[in-house]
Amino acid sequence: MLPPQSQADRTEPYTNIQPFDKTNDTSVEFFFKPSTLTALVVALSVLAYVAMTNDVLEEGRDKKVLIVLGINVLYELLLVYLLFEDLSSARRFMLYFDSNLNVPLPEKSYAEDCALSVTTLWNAFDIFCVAHLLGWLGKAIILRDYWFCWILSISFELAEYSLEHQLPNFAECWWDHWVLDVLICNWLGTYLGIKICQYFEVKSYVWRGFRQSRGLKAKTGRVLKQMTPHDWTTFQWEGTSSFSHYCTVVLLLSCFLAAELNPFYLKSLLWMEPDHPIVISRLAGIFIFGIPAVRELYDFRNNPSRSVSV
Repeated sequence: MLPPQSQADRTEPYTNIQPFDKTNDTSVEFFFKPSTLTALVVALSVLAYVAMTNDVLEEGRDKKVLIVLGINVLYELLLVYLLFEDLSSARRFMLYFDSNLNVPLPEKSYAEDCALSVTTLWNAFDIFCVAHLLGWLGKAIILRDYWFCWILSISFELAEYSLEHQLPNFAECWWDHWVLDVLICNWLGTYLGIKICQYFEVKSYVWRGFRQSRGLKAKTGRVLKQMTPHDWTTFQWEGTSSFSHYCTVVLLLSCFLAAELNPFYLKSLLWMEPDHPIVISRLAGIFIFGIPAVRELYDFRNNPSRSVSV
């Protein structure tokens, strides 16, 4: 037996090991098993396939797309770093960006008064309704397909139903899900986004230079048009035309659902308010990253010979 002074301190946290089934849901034990080598093999296989079929760094590629790609890769590397940190360390890491973080947030439920009346509907309108509208306007510009946006909108509401036990703010009244979100905010944002796509598709081009434009109004309009896309492609996903098109649509739908859920989990786990600049900047970055990414996926699926030059 070891002398008292050399025995381990049983009050240290590393000695208080709890059984797995006491601290975790054993029904999803698969997600807690380490699969580092498996994930590495899968990731390298996907990387090799992409490198062989579509060289994303091919010479002559649009430099703006390469800049977006580089920023996206740096962001992914940051996420990988956070993935290997425990939750408390990840929260402390966010203090490098904002010293006011790492403070627990109150959980809010939207299912406290579900009586359907004009008063409850009016009280439900807040800044998040505007966020819903702008978010779906952006998704419509990225996807450029009316029915795809409808499927995604309904799928996200179903995902909220299934995840209420994890995030209390997913608990909403039925009319909040289907009337306020789907039929009003999501539909209006999608409608406006599709109208913007139609405008870019058929917009008229003015070939006069800035110096040839007369008057302040004409010069201002010329500057604003300089910031619009050089060209615009209408998407026809045709998810039922072939099995490969169907798999592409399902994969894209799954990625969008994951991207939709990520902000809610990140702000809940990292204790960040929805209006925090990091949250808003991240959403804006996802929008900027998503436009060329979905465009390239569409061209790769429908016109592979063109996809390397997007």
